[in-house]
Amino acid sequence: GETKILHVSASPNPRKGLYKVLQLAGLLDGNVGIQFFLVGNQKNDPICGRDIEKFRNVHYLGPVNDRQQLSSIYRAADIFLFPSEKDCSPNVILEAMACGLPVITVDSGGNKELIQKSDLVGGLILDRKNPVLAVQNMIEHYERFQAGALEIVERYHKKEIMKKNYVDVIRELIDS
Repeated sequence: GETKILHVSASPNPRKGLYKVLQLAGLLDGNVGIQFFLVGNQKNDPICGRDIEKFRNVHYLGPVNDRQQLSSIYRAADIFLFPSEKDCSPNVILEAMACGLPVITVDSGGNKELIQKSDLVGGLILDRKNPVLAVQNMIEHYERFQAGALEIVERYHKKEIMKKNYVDVIRELIDS
């Protein structure tokens, strides 16, 4: 079957890692079963936005502002690729995981903490020297990563849990 890898970025900032997405797409160009889908503003990336159209396995969908449409795109994909550097705690990772997408990301900011909890793994960290390895491992152990992604969101990031955590932190700050 076909593996659909999704990258979402509202920002064209080069730190969002479009060059890493395209690098991985280039490495996997000979594998017609793996296709990349871009949602957002990547075409305006000043470094490599114009290169998107050169890849046969990369499909630019453009910006999507409708939440229902965006969640449908998430659910139609298989893997979420988020190679962004220096994002503190990107909500987009949690959005993808809540839609059942395991995540491949970089070890930067809070990315690793979102996809890996003590006994759960909802994604993998890209190996800088061999980024294809993460895709291969994700495909080979897909059910485990997908279940982990959903369980992490359920256990740690539901609205009720997050609301309680924020209230607890605020009370702790007030009391100290």
